[in-house]
Amino acid sequence: YTLNNGILTIYGSGDMFDFNGISTPWNSYKNSIETVIIQENVTSIGNYSFSNYFSIKSVNILADHIIIGDNAFNYCDELESIMISGSISFIGYSAFFYCRSLTSFNISYGNTYISSSAFVDCNKLISFIVPDGVSYIGDRAFHHCKSLELFSNSTNCSYIGEYSFYNCEKLEFINITGPLQSIGSNAFYECSNLRFITLPDTIKEINQSSFYSTSIESLIIPDQCISIGSEAFSFCKYLLSIKFNKNLISIGNDAFSFCNALKCIDLPE
Repeated sequence: YTLNNGILTIYGSGDMFDFNGISTPWNSYKNSIETVIIQENVTSIGNYSFSNYFSIKSVNILADHIIIGDNAFNYCDELESIMISGSISFIGYSAFFYCRSLTSFNISYGNTYISSSAFVDCNKLISFIVPDGVSYIGDRAFHHCKSLELFSNSTNCSYIGEYSFYNCEKLEFINITGPLQSIGSNAFYECSNLRFITLPDTIKEINQSSFYSTSIESLIIPDQCISIGSEAFSFCKYLLSIKFNKNLISIGNDAFSFCNALKCIDLPE
């Protein structure tokens, strides 16, 4: 690595070391590093590489198909921008946890796996864009990202975890396609501005409190869905219409309680 005028450049080829419980080689300079540049041939950013580096303001990732390790940038409270030239294949556990100044995260191309708690409490994060989609959204991945307005279409998404978008109160729409079979409990709990959602035909389970207290206006239950959990759509005050499918077996307690605007229920013959 090199360090000049507050700019730390990581170069070489292959994976970085993981720094679980050990100091990084640049740790003694942590209070003076403002910019991190990851050069082209680096294939991973190791666990805890920049954890608690409060002075970092920007990260420029020039590498392609890179892996970002667990807790790599957690508690980088001043981190405002991340420039990504290529793709990111994997974002590790709590990788950007509590990066409370981060406003956007835009990946040029590729399909991205987002681990649990990856962006918890990034409360200034407005947009998360991955043109080719997100393959996996872990539990609490965007928990309490209260400014999140735009989340790119989740093509080929196989998993949306529990509490994954909990209290993302500015999120208005989400379009999910791909092999997704289940939406985790409390996944969109109190996303109070969420008005439009498109669910894939592959959905089999909508779990407990998945869309509790959202602003969804109409709902079509996909044909393969057999179960709707308790309080799944409770307190959806603007829900006007529901279309059920013929394969639905179970509707949990209070699944549609306090949906006071509901006017139309379309039942299969």
